[in-house]
Amino acid sequence: MSKLVFMSPEHVARMNELLAADPLSQAECAKLDRRWDMVYELAHGEQTVWWTMSFDPAQGVSFSLQPPAQPAGILLKGEYRAMMEFMRRSKAGEEPGSEPVTLSGAEGMKAIDAAFQAAGRAATLDTEIRVP
Repeated sequence: MSKLVFMSPEHVARMNELLAADPLSQAECAKLDRRWDMVYELAHGEQTVWWTMSFDPAQGVSFSLQPPAQPAGILLKGEYRAMMEFMRRSKAGEEPGSEPVTLSGAEGMKAIDAAFQAAGRAATLDTEIRVP
């Protein structure tokens, strides 16, 4: 069986299945005072690639490849190829350097930290990273 491709629709669907069944990330989200969206807005030629991770007190954590439904509380902007290369180096155990994005909404990162960590434990999958 081949590996899922990182941030493909199949990868996102599988992460969402795992998160929907994870009581710890749901419990951490329930502590939040509001929904937070952590959004990667990545330029890829003339297109934009979106990675949206929602932290909802009522619904838990979920991923999407769509733009956020509301203004992002946490926005990370950068270039898609540079981000994929960063992820590839990280996964390979190489020194990846700093994440090639600019961050807006650092206070939101503090708010979601426990839910983010729990989601990472529940839904991190071994994937293939393809750098375009």
